[in-house]
Amino acid sequence: MNLDSLIDEVIIVTSDDYEKCVLFMIHCLPLIADACPEIGGQGIRSATQYWIDESIDQAELERMRVECWNYLDANSASTNLEKPEFCAIRAVICVLYSEPQSDDNGELLDWFFKMLTSIYIDTEKLMNDLKGVMEEFIVINGVGVKLS
Repeated sequence: MNLDSLIDEVIIVTSDDYEKCVLFMIHCLPLIADACPEIGGQGIRSATQYWIDESIDQAELERMRVECWNYLDANSASTNLEKPEFCAIRAVICVLYSEPQSDDNGELLDWFFKMLTSIYIDTEKLMNDLKGVMEEFIVINGVGVKLS
C-alpha cells in the first residue's frame, strides 16, 4: 500500500465525509505524539474534546488552532516542513477546523499524511502503522470494508 492508495481507502471508508475524515486523522495522531511539542498535545486534546467527547465548543477549537499557528509563527516555522515538531503541529492543525476548508477531503488527507511522512524516518513503518489505525477505525466505526 502506498500513500495514494491509503488516501483512496480512507475516502471509501469515511464515505468522503469531512467529519469522518477528521475522526480518522485524530485516530492517527498518537503515531506522532512523541514529536509534538506541548502545544501540539493540547491541540490533540482539544480536537478530541470537540470531535469525540463534544465537550468544547467551536470557539475553543478555533482558539487552539490559532495558538498552534502562533507557535509556528513565534518559531518562524509557519512554512518549515522539515523539522518534525513543526510538521507535527501542522498535522494537528488539520483536525482543528470545525468546517472543511475545501471540498476536497483527499487534498486534506494528502497534506496530513505528508506531515506524518516528514516525521517518520521509516516510511514502510508509517504505512504499516497507518494500516493498523485504519483497521482499528473500521472496527470502531462498524464500517464493513476489507483493506487491500
